[in-house]
Formats: sequence, structure tokens, C-alpha cells
Amino acid sequence: MALVASINGQRTLLDFLDKRESHFALQFFDRVSWPESDLDVFVQNGSSADAFSRYLIDLEGYRVFKTSHDRLAPQDQVHREYVLADIAKVHTYSRGDAKADRIQVIYTTQLPIQSIMDFYMTAVLNIITWNKAYSIFPRETFIDYEMLLLVWPDDWIKSLLTRYEERGWRLKILGEEEAEATTYDLRSIADDHTWKMAFDTTDIRQAPLPDHTFETFTFVSSRMAEPRIAEHKSIYDLVSIGFQ
Repeated sequence: MALVASINGQRTLLDFLDKRESHFALQFFDRVSWPESDLDVFVQNGSSADAFSRYLIDLEGYRVFKTSHDRLAPQDQVHREYVLADIAKVHTYSRGDAKADRIQVIYTTQLPIQSIMDFYMTAVLNIITWNKAYSIFPRETFIDYEMLLLVWPDDWIKSLLTRYEERGWRLKILGEEEAEATTYDLRSIADDHTWKMAFDTTDIRQAPLPDHTFETFTFVSSRMAEPRIAEHKSIYDLVSIGFQ
């Protein structure tokens, strides 16, 4: 079942409202489809987010199935995955009984890309916008099928990692010499390390802002020199700098 009646309409709205889709992009690049997986859409909280909600309800026939406010319900396990990002709330929209018929809209308190870059591991740092798809760590994710941790894992994060291990990824454990060395890489969303795929934009409203306003978002990737948890020696730190 298609999640939206008009994919062009959704992509136009993704453009106009500055939306980002994340977890679905992992399946897109890997050319797989997980029946139990829903669609995640990141949008900055405000009037544009309200417009996207109206689009889902009025034009696509969705209803609000569940709501969660990060600050008010931090133990809500349905949305615990997003507590890591700076989010205001998460709404789950549904128009069927299956999880695959649901869309989760994550309302961020900052630009969506800033919240996505706060995620817990590298394999989920894949993004679909209105006109392109980006994989920020493609070699590790789709060639080596490895995950690098971006946070210190609690029991919930470990359960998420187990989910991806069951799907074929493995947590990368560095050797002693690698773990002791700290490396720093200055990167941007669309640099030479990123996989980028352009979509056909025929009949889709053009973006009010050029791509480089998003693609030049810069961050520093570094491996921490002294991991605090012995069994996880692959902790990386992503520090967002901003738009250059």
C-alpha cells in the first residue's frame, strides 16, 4: 500500500516546508523494504509543520494515531528513539492497521538536519529531501555493513542496535591502537564522502532556496580517544558547525 496518493505532491511539500526523511532512506539506498518499518519525516516545529499535518489529514486521509511530547514523556518507548534529537514532539499518523501504513512526523526545535545529525549511530544518517537522497557514511553503511556509535549506549540504544544487527549490520569494534588514536575530519553534507542521488523533478515545484543552503551544512567527525565503555571502542563524535 502506498503511503501517499501523490508522491509528487508529497515531494513538493517536502520542498516547500523543508522536510527531511531519514530511516526510510536507509532502505532506499540498500534496496530493501522492511514490512514492519514506517516512514519518518523531520520538520521544524511551527506554521509549516502545521501545514504538513493538514496535508496528511485533509488530502491523504490520515488521522493522528499517537502523540508524544519529548519533554513530558521521556519514557514513551514508542518515541524513545528520538529523545536523542532536539525535538518538541512526535506525531504518528495512521490510515490502516499495519505499521507500514503509518507516518511518524518528528517536530524539531531546530533545523531538521541538526536534529538528524544528533542520531545515535552512523547507519541511520541517510536523508531524502524533495529532490535528492544523501548517505553521509556510505562506505561504512552499505559496503562494510558496519555501524559506528555516536552516543554512549544505554539499554534502549543497545536494543536498537540489536534490531539493525538482525537486519545485517554489525557494530564496528576498533582495535586497541585505533581506539587510542583520535582523528578529526571536517565534512559537509554533500562532500565527496557522501553518496548523492538526484531525482527527476518534473512537475514538482522548485525549491525556494538552492540546494547548497542545505548541502553546505558542516560538521566535524572525530573518534574519541578514551572510550568510557570497554566493549564499545568505536564511539564517534559529530559536532555540528553550521552552514558555510
